[in-house]
Amino acid sequence: MSLNIGIIGFGYWGPHLARNFNLNKECAVARIADLDQKRRKEASENYPRCLVSSDSRDITEANDIDIVAIATPVFSHFDLAMSALDNGKHVWIEKPIASSSEEAMRIVEKAESKNLIVIIDHTFLFTSAVIKMKEIIDEGLLGKLHYYDSVRANLGLFQHDVNVIWDLTTHDLAVIGYLLGKEPQTVGAVGSSHFNSFIDIGYVTLHYENDFIAHFHANWLSPLKIRKSMISGDRNMLVWDENEREEKIKIYNKGVNIVSHGAPNTGFADYRVGEVHSPLIMNTEALKTEVEYFVSCLSSGVNPHNNAIAGYNVMKILEATDKSLKLNGSPVELK
Repeated sequence: MSLNIGIIGFGYWGPHLARNFNLNKECAVARIADLDQKRRKEASENYPRCLVSSDSRDITEANDIDIVAIATPVFSHFDLAMSALDNGKHVWIEKPIASSSEEAMRIVEKAESKNLIVIIDHTFLFTSAVIKMKEIIDEGLLGKLHYYDSVRANLGLFQHDVNVIWDLTTHDLAVIGYLLGKEPQTVGAVGSSHFNSFIDIGYVTLHYENDFIAHFHANWLSPLKIRKSMISGDRNMLVWDENEREEKIKIYNKGVNIVSHGAPNTGFADYRVGEVHSPLIMNTEALKTEVEYFVSCLSSGVNPHNNAIAGYNVMKILEATDKSLKLNGSPVELK
């Protein structure tokens, strides 16, 4: 299989996409488009064999392009994706998929009608740590899951178009959707803003069936950079610390058993404290793994797990957090 790639947007993420697509033996970056002259000059210097243009249509309508990779501001995702799909291209979209769930669903429907694949670039799903966590959960090593608790905090960077939940929690929503393979029943969110109209500290709570709960803390006003998540099960508990260089995942043989005396609420807690295990995790570049996965899906016809529907599901939850914020944290049902 030989795939020609067209990249729209050569700002921060576009060069990373170009490098990783070119590293894949099945791919070749053939065209690059960007509105900025300086970025076009950089693209031409780094990829002299590419056709570099200021017009995205030179990619979305080009006969020699198989995959259109979109790395532009969110407001442009929908129009670019629809144009690419209308012209028979598979599409790679930097997260989030679009500006609204309505636009996201239209991308889903267009891709299905054209029998094309759309992948949403939730790169965190392809880190070695998240892949290992998925294996651990699917193998049942944690047992019945109780909760997911995440903190994603740092000082800045303040955004001018989205709040802290949309900026930071998007990663975690994609991760939990991948790990669990199901969607929440209700979404609640609270937060506060201190410098502009967008909240800079936010807390999101998702309720699932069988009493599973997920909680996310997103913060632009933290003196420390924190990237830590906990997943608790009735057999073992897992801690994922992205800031750890070596032992990113630790599995704790800890838990609690309720010894009942027969009558309701009369038992006592028997706490279990055992060993701690850190599984071996290979240090591979997530974006490289994601490109390989996309190519394999195109070759085999398998629908990727980070497809347009997954992007739509994340968008639905983000929109529900906005509704809940306006309701002072009251839960919003997902439909």
